[in-house]
Amino acid sequence: MTPENKVKRKEIIKRIGEAEDAHEVTTIVQLGRQLAELETFNERKVYTVLDLTVQEYWSYRQDGFLDEQIADICDVHPSTLKNLKKKNRIMPGKFVVGHCPREMKALGY
Repeated sequence: MTPENKVKRKEIIKRIGEAEDAHEVTTIVQLGRQLAELETFNERKVYTVLDLTVQEYWSYRQDGFLDEQIADICDVHPSTLKNLKKKNRIMPGKFVVGHCPREMKALGY
């Protein structure tokens, strides 16, 4: 999805939420069609830069998402997420190595 379409997508989703609050079914249907037109995929996926904090990562994990699903949500390649985990010392089993207890508490662990 192009950057322009991402901005349009965000605006349409916001308008869908407003229409849902107002119970405007016809507007929701029209906006849904516009959204579907924007979300046509090319044969090759283009990934974006990962904009995810460690706390956001853990909140996704606590909600039951797998790393592959988190990468898909963030629109990045799974290896990019793996590099983020390696850089921040996020190990399997929810262990963070190299942080003192105060840092752990500040990070929300």
